[in-house]
Amino acid sequence: MLTGLDMMARILPVGGSNHWSVQLEASYIGTPKNRPFRFENIWLSHPDFIGNIEKWWKEDLQIQGTRMFILQKILRHIKIRLKDWNKNEFGNIFEAKKVVERKMKEINQTLITEGFDGERNEQANNHQEEWEDL
Repeated sequence: MLTGLDMMARILPVGGSNHWSVQLEASYIGTPKNRPFRFENIWLSHPDFIGNIEKWWKEDLQIQGTRMFILQKILRHIKIRLKDWNKNEFGNIFEAKKVVERKMKEINQTLITEGFDGERNEQANNHQEEWEDL
């Protein structure tokens, strides 16, 4: 049995046949383990990014095989190192965005209920800029 797999079956109307057609739908619930690799533009702004890539590329991985096989293994190694580096260097960006969004919502709600306030408006603008930088 697969965990996290949601299955649904529907019996379709009879269409002139003596058989019942069945429609099956399957969807995965949760986070897939093999998510596609995504390059993050924010990495380019970090001063250590290029140096890290060069260092990880030159690491001796003791791989033997065809050139394509070796390239694949090196790229997989760099992907793993990048994911770890991203987690340690930038943290969970999605959680940080949620925190900033919550602050923006609170300030906007206060502006709506209590009226315009220059200081609160400035805070909202600062949170907007912070969110855009994430």
